[in-house]
Amino acid sequence: MKSFRIAFLFLVPGMLFFGCSKDVAYPAAVGSFEKTYGGAGSDYGRSVSNYGPGGKEYLMAGYSNSASVSNYDFLLIRADSAGTVIWQKYYGGAGDDVLLATADLQDTTFLVAGYTQSFGAGGKDMYVIAVNTYGTMQWSHTYGGSADEQCYGIAQFSNGQRLLTGTTQSFGAQGEDLYLVRTDWSGDTLWTKRYGGPMNDGGVNIHVFPDNSFMVLGYTNSFGNGDTDLWLLRCDANGDTLWTKTIGTPGYEEPHQIKMTPDGNLLITAHTAGFGHPEHNVYLVKIDMSGNILWQNNYGGSQHDGGEWSVIASDGSIYTAARSMSFGNMQQMYLLHTSSGGGLMTERNFGSHHDEAAHSIIFSSPGNFSSPSHLLLFGERDADGQVDFFLAQKPVD
Repeated sequence: MKSFRIAFLFLVPGMLFFGCSKDVAYPAAVGSFEKTYGGAGSDYGRSVSNYGPGGKEYLMAGYSNSASVSNYDFLLIRADSAGTVIWQKYYGGAGDDVLLATADLQDTTFLVAGYTQSFGAGGKDMYVIAVNTYGTMQWSHTYGGSADEQCYGIAQFSNGQRLLTGTTQSFGAQGEDLYLVRTDWSGDTLWTKRYGGPMNDGGVNIHVFPDNSFMVLGYTNSFGNGDTDLWLLRCDANGDTLWTKTIGTPGYEEPHQIKMTPDGNLLITAHTAGFGHPEHNVYLVKIDMSGNILWQNNYGGSQHDGGEWSVIASDGSIYTAARSMSFGNMQQMYLLHTSSGGGLMTERNFGSHHDEAAHSIIFSSPGNFSSPSHLLLFGERDADGQVDFFLAQKPVD
């Protein structure tokens, strides 16, 4: 039996965590801050989520070789509203284990997924771990064949079952195909499906509808307008395709997120090398439930910029976390605020003389604020080869 390594680093003394709504002592109200987290190796941030009582704590997720210089492990850090570490844990084996996706299941369980070269059937396999509020692993599963599989997105059905999307090289005719794995609540496989053509195709994000049908956002080189395009697959609850559509230009498009909007439509956050910007721009696309484009827009400067993740305010306006090389000497975090119709309202960039990238964004309510007053952007900072998790809290404009 293969061993599984978990390294527990730090727990605030005397602090207890319960799943109830009793008053909890939080730090005094805090405003803007920028903080880094990590060890002597490289620590790459991928996702931040509201967590803990009242959602006033944060769970940062990524991958790191700080615990084992020779290979990468999943890394989770739980922090309070001021960004102070409560606990930090690594999960992995003897090979590379790279975290690419997360899902908060709203029942004190947190799923993290990506790929593993430590366990499974060979090559890279999809790898999913469920952890509780203390970071203790509840179960882990691998999914795949003798070649490579990777998981980029996780979603949950109303009955507690889960859906994974990513890529497979084990079960397609050639190259990569989009891969779906439906599991029960404990991670056991219920069914798998693959979709694709003669070139490389894959899935990156999922939105599940109330009737348990779902939309997969992916990419395709097999279909579309040339180069890599955004690929939409609308499926029923059994994974049977209802329709597919591509969105894109003759240039390169890179998908990241699909999200429901308050008016019942869907927002896609992506990159584009079209529209006269071969260096890439942030790309937002709003579609209706049939995949028809309601509006699309690109944002950025003359250098390489890309949209990674978005949150939507109560007024329907959109905050997008991005990375940009257009507004400083190095890559920086780039925050866009656009109207519900895609018009640019404000743009801000954050960083230093180092490289920073934002991959995730959430609303935050530090201190005694009862409604979101700030935004948390999360990614990594590369300071001359020293890569650390990077968390930046900024006021809502």
